[in-house]
Amino acid sequence: MAPNKPFQFLELCPELRNAVYSYAIDWPHLSDAFDKIQTFQEQKQEQEREESNLILCTITSTPSLLLLDRTTSLEAYGILYQKPFILSSPPPYVPQSTTPMDITGFIRETTLQNLKFVVLEMDLGYESGIGKCWLKTVETLLDIWCERNALERLVVRARYVPPDRSAGWTFKEAAHHGSVMGVLSRLRDFAGRVPVIFEGEIDTWQRIKTKDPAQG
Repeated sequence: MAPNKPFQFLELCPELRNAVYSYAIDWPHLSDAFDKIQTFQEQKQEQEREESNLILCTITSTPSLLLLDRTTSLEAYGILYQKPFILSSPPPYVPQSTTPMDITGFIRETTLQNLKFVVLEMDLGYESGIGKCWLKTVETLLDIWCERNALERLVVRARYVPPDRSAGWTFKEAAHHGSVMGVLSRLRDFAGRVPVIFEGEIDTWQRIKTKDPAQG
């Protein structure tokens, strides 16, 4: 039996090509990279292990399917941008600094502006200690999207239970609460530009959001 004759990928029908794109490409899980960076920083600072045993962060490369000919690239990107981009944690802090890393160091600004469906899964509890990082990330995203965006839907899945006020708030707790309110306020204002859907445990925010401004 003669071997099958090779054929060009673009000779496949569009339905099959789209199925291949959908199976082969997806948005990276940035949370995994953030966790590795955080672990690496902690290990390096503690100097408890040899350098050869440190967990290194692998930089995600662009899938080859997106780097082929122009037609394949356009088709593949079309399928990719239909998928939700899920961000479940913000970039960690810069080593030896109180400033969080910038999200654009992990995903290009133009890519962020071309996203159609984004899900922000934010654990904003005081115990998590990442309220400030989320504020920085959301501010960066909104600045980029206010300049240009293709968003059709932004889903905000937030969990936030304010610290107990019965014993009074510490300075750090008050600062954290202010950061959280800043995150949610900017997202609420952005809802005037694109559809923003709030989900999750944000009862306090819902009361603030629905408060009548005339009541002060």
